[in-house]
Amino acid sequence: MMLTRMAQQMTQGDLSVRVLVKSQDEIGELGKTFNQMAEQLAERNLLTQEIHQLQQMLGELEKNQAKLIHTEKMSSLGQLVTGIAHEINTPLGAIQSSVGNITSALQQALEKLPLLLQTLPLERLSELLLLLEWSQQTQETLSSREERQLKRQIKQSLEDQGIAQADKLSSTLSKMGIAVALDPILPLLQIEDAPAMLQTVYQLAVVQNNSQNIRLAVERASRIVYALRSFARQDVLGVPSYASISEGIETVLTLYRNQIKAGVEIEKKYAELPPLLCYPEELVQVWSNLVNNAMQSMDYQGKLAIATLQLEQHVVVQIADTGQGISQDVQDRI
Repeated sequence: MMLTRMAQQMTQGDLSVRVLVKSQDEIGELGKTFNQMAEQLAERNLLTQEIHQLQQMLGELEKNQAKLIHTEKMSSLGQLVTGIAHEINTPLGAIQSSVGNITSALQQALEKLPLLLQTLPLERLSELLLLLEWSQQTQETLSSREERQLKRQIKQSLEDQGIAQADKLSSTLSKMGIAVALDPILPLLQIEDAPAMLQTVYQLAVVQNNSQNIRLAVERASRIVYALRSFARQDVLGVPSYASISEGIETVLTLYRNQIKAGVEIEKKYAELPPLLCYPEELVQVWSNLVNNAMQSMDYQGKLAIATLQLEQHVVVQIADTGQGISQDVQDRI
């Protein structure tokens, strides 16, 4: 069988293999699923390279931390390095964990897939594809308690239907988060080696779910890196340029995310403003100082409200916090 031969090629490291889908029946659908799995494995290799690049960038940032205190702007960034490192390490850890899960799951699935394709009755193929579809629709991660509860429900349902090996089947189905009525796939669960078949489907679901985790983690890390680059690459020559006020504020909020997320509520009301001719590097430093002062004033607990609006020919930026404010004697010296 062509799928069997191509699965064996993938286990040998050839990730370029693709199935030529010529039909729209169950065989064609299985071919499409095979191609998606091959593309996900290729994406994983590219993501591994991106992880390495992000780790190098983080290492350079930490090595240069001592040098950042020489200017006001870089001093602000230097104080944020620890938080930024945490914010980058969190998605990197998720990516590395997911890559490891994908590698293990793909290896196990590819080892078992040829035998499954050879032994699965043709009339059960549509049910297998339905089970794969269900597994890909499961987005929410269950707690251990929820998973045990789901397993008991599935086991009872299978036993009521007279399905053999209900305990093994319910264990795998609960790990997949399958919480729908199982009637459409009951014949599939009655085949001779249903637990092994279900385990293979579970490994394919692991690939799908961890690929989604990687995409979300990459998006998060990318936002942090973009904000960091935007903050650090500001025009040091002091040449005015057109820039978005709200993007500059968002850059600062992203860099302060580790301090904000614990107990600060952010309220943002951005007006639709055209790019403004300004000194972006100086404005970013202003937003950084204001946000930092607001956080300290609230002791990192409270509400930070930010708004932008256009007033005739002027752009107004309002930043307010629920802190104690500046005492009168200090105000007189400002």
